Amino acid sequence: MRKLFGNAFSDERSYNIQMVLPQFQTGSSEVIAGVYTATNFDEADQIITRPNAALTQLFRDKLREAMQTPGANSMIQGTLTLNFSVDFGQRANVIWIYSPMPNVYTPLRMLRDDGSLRQSGEFVGGMLNDAPRGRM
Repeated sequence: MRKLFGNAFSDERSYNIQMVLPQFQTGSSEVIAGVYTATNFDEADQIITRPNAALTQLFRDKLREAMQTPGANSMIQGTLTLNFSVDFGQRANVIWIYSPMPNVYTPLRMLRDDGSLRQSGEFVGGMLNDAPRGRM
């Protein structure tokens, strides 16, 4: 889950992030994430986004810090919940997937416009901020 704070017209962006990670196993579960920022516009005036290495590292550092800070995390019945804040200093999207165990990734799904799941073999992995990727 991602929440946006501050003035919507400002370039300053702080994100309050909550991740709920079921079946978490220390040493084998992992969160794979990248932070993307707008870099320019294409010929059709669509925003071009690219991975931002520095902001991705900042996100990883904050995630690691939350895992090690009492009060920023809780483990209840095998589900790890993390709460942390990141100030990217600009608008950003966090694209992430969760691997509770090796070779298992979640979410792996694609949604139709009506919110129903696409069938057999049509899928896209990960989350875009707090929503499954693939919504059309």
